[in-house]
Amino acid sequence: MKKLFVLMMAIIMTLSMVACGKNKPASKTPAATPTSAATQAPAATQAPAATQAPTSTPAPTATPVPTSTPAPTATPVPTEIPEPTATPEPVFTAEQQALAKEFMNMADAFDKTAERVNATPEALANETLVNTMNELANEIIAADQYFTDPNKLTPEVMSSLKAAIDATEKFISEAEKALDQIKKDNESPKAASVVVPVEIFNFTSFDLYALALSPANSDDWGENLLIDVIKIGESAQGKLTFTADTLVWDVLVQDKEGNQTFFMGVDFSEANLEGAKLFLETTEGGDGYASAV
Repeated sequence: MKKLFVLMMAIIMTLSMVACGKNKPASKTPAATPTSAATQAPAATQAPAATQAPTSTPAPTATPVPTSTPAPTATPVPTEIPEPTATPEPVFTAEQQALAKEFMNMADAFDKTAERVNATPEALANETLVNTMNELANEIIAADQYFTDPNKLTPEVMSSLKAAIDATEKFISEAEKALDQIKKDNESPKAASVVVPVEIFNFTSFDLYALALSPANSDDWGENLLIDVIKIGESAQGKLTFTADTLVWDVLVQDKEGNQTFFMGVDFSEANLEGAKLFLETTEGGDGYASAV
């Protein structure tokens, strides 16, 4: 029996960074200050030929005022670096989260039932039950991949998963009832039993390729009791174990094509314990009825 561990949602977020550089223009260099002009020297004094009034000394020319140095221009503020953007994270809706919780609860319940089956020899001996649970476990494991990405949980997928969860929960409920009954039977005192040879007569409209019997209070059909085919109008020998609690039996038969016919509630309380006879018949409509003596 496979054990089931459900792996739930895992989402990885990836960030990408964008780097931006800065561009600063250089400041203008102030203009150079011009130099001052030289002061003109006074003219040389000539020797007087005669007494003359001295010539006047010209006033020195004015020194030009230096041109003003322009103020440096302001350095532009660098453009704003954009924040890195995050990759959008897939978001599960409230409805998807509720479905995931239902799925997890169902899987946990299934795992507990599987553990009970593994611990119950009578249940492990039921090949049909074990095979069904193995197939169901594979389906549950396969369905788990839908819960890794909300985009996979389309309305159609969610509807199918909901139906599967409901069906599995119903199966688990029935399996738990059967396990409880086995436990109850094991804890109760064993009733006295007697093995009775039974001759089975085929008065149906088809050859019998398989036949199983089950006490009316049991959900387990048991194994096929036939070694050879019982043809129409023929009979075969078998054995049944009777107790005071198992005098009413259900019968299942199968034809060559696998079609099944049921004979429910066959009462053996009046049957001969030294050698009982079971008569199986079908109506024109194909319904089965049986009697035992």
